[in-house]
Amino acid sequence: MLGYGFDIGSAKPTKSKAGPIPTLQELTRYEPHWLWLYGTNASRCLHKAAMPIAPLIIRWGPNTSSNKLRRCARCTKCGTWGAYTYHPSVGSIPGLMYAPFPVEARAFVCREES
Repeated sequence: MLGYGFDIGSAKPTKSKAGPIPTLQELTRYEPHWLWLYGTNASRCLHKAAMPIAPLIIRWGPNTSSNKLRRCARCTKCGTWGAYTYHPSVGSIPGLMYAPFPVEARAFVCREES
């Protein structure tokens, strides 16, 4: 059984292999076409922000690895570089497959690596 990057169920858990890292274009294959970004400075800043994918494709191209987004995102509250990405969902709300884009929650900046 696989869970959270580890093979669970054996007497000695072993790390499972990660799948291929998606490109920005692959992230837009299914709706919604945006992601939640969570800053990597969880000990001091619990900030999260919504990020549309289309401007990133325009800036960096469709075949850019999504790892570039993870490296180049910068929190506008604490200034920390890097972010974790999460695909938005609404769980089991009838009639909704995904959460609408929250315009008021946009506050991460993506810049080129320096």
